[in-house]
Amino acid sequence: RRVLMEHYEEQGKLLKFKDDMIWKLSQEVKKKYDYFQDEFDKETRNEMNEWARLVDRYANELKKFELICAFCGQHLSDQIINADCQENTQTVLKGRASASQNSINMGSEVGHISMYYTDEEPQVEIIGKKRHFFGRPGIKAINQVGHKFANPHNGNEGLPFHGADQPFLGGEALLKNYQ
Repeated sequence: RRVLMEHYEEQGKLLKFKDDMIWKLSQEVKKKYDYFQDEFDKETRNEMNEWARLVDRYANELKKFELICAFCGQHLSDQIINADCQENTQTVLKGRASASQNSINMGSEVGHISMYYTDEEPQVEIIGKKRHFFGRPGIKAINQVGHKFANPHNGNEGLPFHGADQPFLGGEALLKNYQ
């Protein structure tokens, strides 16, 4: 009986030793797992930040090549490139020209209202011919005239819209949207 008790105590000590070793090893594994998880998260964040910087850089590069119609302000797209420009007609342009001249004659604080959405003016041969003239948008021209943005309610998502009932954005909002 005494031998059995000694054997039982030895088995208990051995079992406790095994439990302690298992607990110690599991804690080491947990520490390593936490360390590698933190390293992985850090590397993932760095990679995502790098991709975000690249996307921003290329988005800014692409903005340099963004073209809009000098007459209607629509962005260059395959849907409108060969379509008629509803703003490049003699009637519309005469109305714009008289508004521009009136602002000069009246000594308006706004000053001369630009007739075009681009800093570059279209060639004389194109004016009044219902053709689009694409150029780089000028902040000055956008700020003076007001840039027409998409109206999802009339089906022109992503494209500027037309119509007297649709509002123009103010200069401050334009600069925020343009940038």
